[in-house]
Amino acid sequence: MAHRVAVVGQSDYSEPGLSSSVRRAMGLSGFCPESARGKRVLLKPNLLGAYPPDMGVTTPPAFLEAVARIFVEAGADVVVGDSPNWIHPIEQVWEVTGIRAAARAAGAREIRIEAGGSIESGGVFISKAVREADIVVNLPKFKTHGLTVLTLAVKNLFGCVCGMQKTLHHRDSKDRYEFADVLVRVAEAVKPNLTIIDGIVAMQGDGPSGGDLVEMGVILAGTDVYSLDAACCG
Repeated sequence: MAHRVAVVGQSDYSEPGLSSSVRRAMGLSGFCPESARGKRVLLKPNLLGAYPPDMGVTTPPAFLEAVARIFVEAGADVVVGDSPNWIHPIEQVWEVTGIRAAARAAGAREIRIEAGGSIESGGVFISKAVREADIVVNLPKFKTHGLTVLTLAVKNLFGCVCGMQKTLHHRDSKDRYEFADVLVRVAEAVKPNLTIIDGIVAMQGDGPSGGDLVEMGVILAGTDVYSLDAACCG
């Protein structure tokens, strides 16, 4: 089956251009935000750790706010959640990344996706909060990665695995190929309804947290994570 991948030019994070480009990317990908009316929508950003937005490591608050506002205006119950690295407490991550303020400004709220425990699916354990959402929207940042080469639609879903379970997967994978198999199983367990990649400012080099920022100027969207990642690789 062919899947649409939308690529929309957007030079910065200013409004109203950002929200307009996000809506256009959604539409071109074949996803209608109005279909979320009355449903629980979980936005899953990249919250790798407590990094300020200007470092370009995490999903920018303006990007998160634009997406959240679209779903709130469509009548959805919008929540934001991720399981970051174990180094930084989640409260610190919410504050330093600016994601807590952005979510609340849009009428959404943050949730602790680890609080309700995990559920097994396909040999991996993912957050129950993820499985209980009616719609999952994946919000990666376009970055390079020291182990997986790129961290995009598939890799960003690894944050749906709770806490130290992520560390165990890293430990038990003898190479990047075994780890990639874990990532695919996580993606199959989560099955996000929509992915919107922030490629406005991307990262190249020693990612996911130490690379150089590059102004790419694009937003990419699609309903199939593999097609999206393949398009990004191209």
